[in-house]
Parts: sequence; structure tokens; C-alpha cells
Amino acid sequence: MPNTNDQTTMTINEQKRILRDHVLAFLEHQRKATIALRAINEIGLLENDGNPLPRSIQGESVLRHWTTTNSLGLSPAFEHGEFSDVIEDAQEAIKANGYIV
Repeated sequence: MPNTNDQTTMTINEQKRILRDHVLAFLEHQRKATIALRAINEIGLLENDGNPLPRSIQGESVLRHWTTTNSLGLSPAFEHGEFSDVIEDAQEAIKANGYIV
């Protein structure tokens, strides 16, 4: 019998609500992240007359360079390795979630 004095024990409905909230948050943020990633790809892969960059963006170091606005003194949008780490972490989470769904 579960200890009813233990405030860390959740009911099934509480656990279902938390799971639902996480799934909804994931879907909302993943949709936004996918839109942003597609926009990054559109800019990074442009190889036409309308592209202000001298060539397509290939590799995290080049991406990091082009997210720096030197004239304003801004640093890159992310730390070295951060972009690839975030992508790798997302891939691992999705791979693990494949066992659930």
C-alpha cells in the first residue's frame, strides 16, 4: 500500500496531466523549431543571385561566423559546439522516444 503521507506520490490523473502538458509543449516548440530550422536552411543553402553571402553555409563554424554582426560588436548567436550539441541532443531524445511511440 502506498504511503499516503508522501507528498511526492502522484495519482494517475496527475501523471496523465503532466504527461499531456509535456507532449503539448513538445509539439508547440517542435513546430516552431522546425520552422526556424527550415528558415536557417533556406538562408544557409542559398546559392543564387539573391544571396548576400559569398557561398552557402557549410559547417557549424561558418554558421557561427555568419550569426555574428561585427559592425554592432555582437558575439555569435551561440557558443562553439552548442548548435551541434542541441541538434544531437534532440536526435537522441527523438530516437529514445521511438520506443514509446
